[in-house]
Amino acid sequence: HIFQAAVLLAIAYFLGSNLYVNWQELISYDWDPDVCLLLLSLFLTVGGGLLVALGWSYILRVMGQRVPHPRILRIYYLTELAKYLPLKIWTAVGRVIMLQKEGVPIVVTAASVLAMLIILAVSGVLVVLLTLPAWPTLAAARHPRMLYLFLLLPLGLLVLHPRIFEPVLSWLLKKIDHVSLKVRLRYSHILLLVLYWCGLWLLKGVATYFLLRAVYHDALPPFSWLILTGIMVISWIVGAITPFAPAGLGITELFMVLLFGSLLSIDAGIATAFAIFNRVWSILAELICVGVTFRLK
Repeated sequence: HIFQAAVLLAIAYFLGSNLYVNWQELISYDWDPDVCLLLLSLFLTVGGGLLVALGWSYILRVMGQRVPHPRILRIYYLTELAKYLPLKIWTAVGRVIMLQKEGVPIVVTAASVLAMLIILAVSGVLVVLLTLPAWPTLAAARHPRMLYLFLLLPLGLLVLHPRIFEPVLSWLLKKIDHVSLKVRLRYSHILLLVLYWCGLWLLKGVATYFLLRAVYHDALPPFSWLILTGIMVISWIVGAITPFAPAGLGITELFMVLLFGSLLSIDAGIATAFAIFNRVWSILAELICVGVTFRLK
């Protein structure tokens, strides 16, 4: 715990020092936000968030559980807020408890949460690979070995084949709940979900691009929206797999700042300010999603 706290404090110091050292640049920069782009970004972020919850609902239906979509949306976003608590188990625990009241077995809920995380991660890796040709450093290098990275595309799809995916998922469930469950998922369902989440990653990238362009008016590299999609995926996945960072707080922002500088040539101070702004924007979108779900019947 001391090491984890030290890492988070070091990240906070790094981000804070970026703001302090570049404070004059930040206050003198002509932010002049474009309200239309801000609203468009918010609309896409909220819409993408609701589509993520519906993707989870589809996974549950594939597993034989037909809970009404409005209830799934409400459960998803009420429990999603728990990701800001210490440890990363409370979101899954909340979903297990709330879906149990809907008659969904604990082990099935756990399977759906694990399946979504695996599909989300694999689709994220695939999207990052698709964005690599747009990265300025890689595009300039044009190293033949870069092509080997694209072998991960068929490898990722192979890993998701039911003969591999189902035993791995069943093994993880047994480790978590000590219950054996034979998960039956068609490969067509899995591929459809991967394609669906690839689209959601791209939507998240476009929404973040509009948010950036709403406040940052300097020139950006060609295909910057595609580069930004890769940055968001990498930052989110690293934050999600870091066990001691609730909701990836600090870790996600750190990687955004580092990648903004190397791939988009954005100064550290502005990149840090935007990374923090993006976090606030995401929380705002999540709260709106919670409000929307309570309006549904």
